[in-house]
Amino acid sequence: NSLEATMAADGEVPPPGLLWRLQPSGDWKLFFCEVRAALLVLYRVKSDGSTVRGTSYMFLPGAEVAPLDSLFASEAARELARSNPHGFELRPSGHWKGQMLRAKTRREADRWIEFLTTQ
Repeated sequence: NSLEATMAADGEVPPPGLLWRLQPSGDWKLFFCEVRAALLVLYRVKSDGSTVRGTSYMFLPGAEVAPLDSLFASEAARELARSNPHGFELRPSGHWKGQMLRAKTRREADRWIEFLTTQ
């Protein structure tokens, strides 16, 4: 089935896994994230990861992925880099505004960036 979750080639996680997503309010909210077909599916969960509170999707083909401190990230993303060292920006193709996401560790962030870049 093409809608099954896609795993990293080496079978290690992430993905799927937990990421924080910057909300318009400026708060970071926790999401369980996985890739299904051509979508990054974000399930908003309680801080303990126990309950799904909502779901959103991001279209991945052609998306740009960059660490927050990258020259390829937006100015808004680069401003967040100092206080969010494990963050990255995901900008779907044709969209001027990206989503800011962050992982718990640099290794997790690097794995997400590498994985999302290949989708």
